Amino acid sequence: MANAQAIEPGPGDRVIEVIWEQPVSYAVTDESFAGLERDGQTADGRVARIVDDSWFDDFVKASTWADATFPGPLRHYSIVTNNHCVNVISANEPQVKLVSVYGSTTE
Repeated sequence: MANAQAIEPGPGDRVIEVIWEQPVSYAVTDESFAGLERDGQTADGRVARIVDDSWFDDFVKASTWADATFPGPLRHYSIVTNNHCVNVISANEPQVKLVSVYGSTTE
């Protein structure tokens, strides 16, 4: 790790808050150890995305009793940052709020 460099925010980078009211399951993984996507998996979005047919979907279906009946149709949300991959299974869409912009005068 002699050539490693710290990941630092730059001017214009945004700080956001993402809240799910009732997540069924979530996992935070260091991006260095994030697994590969499965064949046939699709995702809408680049940094914040909705994922179909993922390994995480399979895990939640096998390890919980949550289903389309209760709490409702489930979706896999994924947020990929420079440091972490956050995966959430929920029947509810998240609430997203801009907290600040790095380097702005209001920070």
